[in-house]
Amino acid sequence: MNKLIYISLLLSIIFSGYNVGDTIDEQHLNLEFDTCFGDIETVKFGDYQNNSVIWLNLSASWWQTWYDYFLEGDEVYLEWKNDSRVQTFINLDELGFPWSCGQWADNTFSGGLLEDDGITPASPHIIDDGNDPEKIIWEWFEYNLAAAYPKNIFIDHEMKIHDITEVDMQSEDINIIINQMLDEFEEPILGDINQDG
Repeated sequence: MNKLIYISLLLSIIFSGYNVGDTIDEQHLNLEFDTCFGDIETVKFGDYQNNSVIWLNLSASWWQTWYDYFLEGDEVYLEWKNDSRVQTFINLDELGFPWSCGQWADNTFSGGLLEDDGITPASPHIIDDGNDPEKIIWEWFEYNLAAAYPKNIFIDHEMKIHDITEVDMQSEDINIIINQMLDEFEEPILGDINQDG
């Protein structure tokens, strides 16, 4: 009997975390995260439920090839920055070891892309989920991710996990998945807008 309990506990630990098709629970949707880059100070994923799809990249500041991959994130951000149905985020873990949030956003080492003003770095919002064990986004997917960083999490408008990739992706491939989610996005019926009955 003890053996059965031990096996059940072990299996629940191994298979915990969100998988493709799972809906993010209310507790996680309502957590508020600080951003260290972008035009918003805090992020709460629940604010985007039923009105946006999300591309969430999980990275770490020590990841050695960040400068090659980060340009892809810049390109995704620039593609969707004016479309309120698409939110782009990077959750950057272990800030300051060695890169800071600003260095990631600026990514001047790789000739990073800039906003239309020619000064401001073009980058997705960067989330700093801190050290609170209840708020570590990586933990939500930890048991589903076999390799280290980076990871791409695609979350649809119903806050269901549409896809999880464990490989570097080109911006074109990321945009294909975002477009798939948008194809499934159903605009809310707002009533008789043109008043034709």
